[in-house]
Amino acid sequence: MARFNHPEHIKPLLPTLVQRLKVREFPSPNGKGVDLSFSMDYMGASEFEWGALPNTLRELRGMKLPPPVKIKATRDGVPVTAWYVGPESQREAATYWFAHCVATKDGQYDFSMKEMPRVYGAYGPDQIPGYTINGRKIKPSRNYDREFVGWWCVDAGDRGDGCWAILREKAHADNWLKGITEK
Repeated sequence: MARFNHPEHIKPLLPTLVQRLKVREFPSPNGKGVDLSFSMDYMGASEFEWGALPNTLRELRGMKLPPPVKIKATRDGVPVTAWYVGPESQREAATYWFAHCVATKDGQYDFSMKEMPRVYGAYGPDQIPGYTINGRKIKPSRNYDREFVGWWCVDAGDRGDGCWAILREKAHADNWLKGITEK
């Protein structure tokens, strides 16, 4: 298990509820904004019943967000990248969260999460250029995890500007930013 020494200033910024994102194969005919290009993995009713998704979307739409920023981490010593979309004030915490999740199997995090984000599986060996074990390229054990192209922090709570998204590809990050600016 990867062990991280959480910096004190990062601890209160780590999310507990992160929505997994998938790309829609075909744009939603009734969708607008982020729903046009992305679908949300069903993770239980609480994030919908309590309004976390619409509340966070409203919060993001009220911010002037910079363009997506490339972030880096490693999985088993192999570099991986993603794109951060959110306020500058949260980028360090989001990058830290991503680095921890990409290096740590679900359920073995050093912090509490309501649902497993499945970042580790989404960045499975077949998704990372050059990843081999004993010279052989291997596939992840869970094909389901590879469907996820992004993660949306939806538990901003009382942190004000605490919501953000991390997406695997620049094109997805650009579509996400475009989607949250469309009302």
